[in-house]
Amino acid sequence: MWKKRLITAVTFLGGIYFFLEFVIPATIPWQTTSGIVLSVPSDKKVEVGLVSKNASVPITEKTVIKRKTHTGEIEIASPVSIHPGDMVIIKNLSGKESIGIVMPQSSQRRLILGDVTKHKMVEVRDNSLVRRMRSRGSGEVVAATTLKASRIGSADWVQIGPTTYLSAWYESVNDFFVVLGSLAWGMGLLSLWLVHSGNIRKRRPEWYLSVLFFAAVIVGSVAGAGFGAPETSKEWTKRLSDIVLFDLLRPLGSTIFSLLTFYLASAAYRSFKAKSREAVLMMASSIIVILGQLSIHPTLTTTSTWILYIINSASVRALEFGLMLGAIAIGLRLWLSLERGAFFDREV
Repeated sequence: MWKKRLITAVTFLGGIYFFLEFVIPATIPWQTTSGIVLSVPSDKKVEVGLVSKNASVPITEKTVIKRKTHTGEIEIASPVSIHPGDMVIIKNLSGKESIGIVMPQSSQRRLILGDVTKHKMVEVRDNSLVRRMRSRGSGEVVAATTLKASRIGSADWVQIGPTTYLSAWYESVNDFFVVLGSLAWGMGLLSLWLVHSGNIRKRRPEWYLSVLFFAAVIVGSVAGAGFGAPETSKEWTKRLSDIVLFDLLRPLGSTIFSLLTFYLASAAYRSFKAKSREAVLMMASSIIVILGQLSIHPTLTTTSTWILYIINSASVRALEFGLMLGAIAIGLRLWLSLERGAFFDREV
């Protein structure tokens, strides 16, 4: 019984931590200052410029983006290289220019721009957390003295506020689950070894596939020794790793996905029949999105971007919210031993 309780306790503590880390922000919201770094007088003070939104600019393949560096120089930038806090000049197909500071809500297809409306000197206390915002994902915790400041160009976008102390445990909890994941991989390989060795020993139908499994595991393990080696390396393990990864796995993956394309096209053809208003709406939006990816006309591209990043994003977030509620419900049933099944009906 104690093993079952131990597993339940570990999964509950890990799950409740990640749930709180997801729900509760890294800093106390109403005491957090967010904006671009104007100056860093000392390691205990940071001058932050508060930014207000002034434009929302869709980005296409023909959009020209110029970035003003922290020294005031102008350079051409791609949407992938844009970070929150960058000062950009965006020129669309009609020749209209939009100037402003990139805000964290931006994406590669749509940049949210703003202007500095107020200056604020923020004091960095012992319990303060300085987080530099990135183009994707959550912010990274940094020291105040490492921030890039500027009044005339691009600078770091930061969030400074009292910490909720959850982020301090994030790496430790992640490391713990990496160890658990490694143990799970080991148990999985052991289970596969027992199953496939039994197939070979008892000469079950298609037992030769089990022989191929063991051969693939051996080749993959040896090839893994050469993974990450320098390109100039002449070791045979490096060459074997390149063969397995680039000459075998990637072509096989591309082949599988190319076959899936035909099934998707067939399913789309069967589904997109204008038998109802909902089907007509789905068909029309799909055609607009497909044509918008071809950059035939700026209007089509703008409409396609709006469908993908406004309507579609709202729908996907609603689905993800429902999925998360379902996952939490299932997790609670497992943690509280309310779930019944092959594992939970017997003693561990």
